[in-house]
Amino acid sequence: MVGLDLEYFEANQAGTFALAQHFRYLKEVRLGQHVTIRSRVLGRSAKRWHSIHFMIIDELDALAATSESVSTHMDMKVRRSSPMPPAITEAIDRLLAAHARLDWDAPVCGA
Repeated sequence: MVGLDLEYFEANQAGTFALAQHFRYLKEVRLGQHVTIRSRVLGRSAKRWHSIHFMIIDELDALAATSESVSTHMDMKVRRSSPMPPAITEAIDRLLAAHARLDWDAPVCGA
């Protein structure tokens, strides 16, 4: 959704690394159940972004798990964090603005 895809990575010798992850398992997902994954961007800096993903069991309308992460943009030529280009930060900022209008707080781990 923000342009961090295989085409971008290959063209720019870039990548992303997860710096921190926190998982919460809340409800068992059984074979045959359908799930939906929804994501929310919580913040960003020039090189990093904070997001949370929600796994919902469709038939039960129940939250099964969350996955919160802090990730960084990488220059794979030197294998160091690097600033994201404006096209990517602008796309992240559009999501941040939309997600900031939600009327509920994301259940972040607090770390």
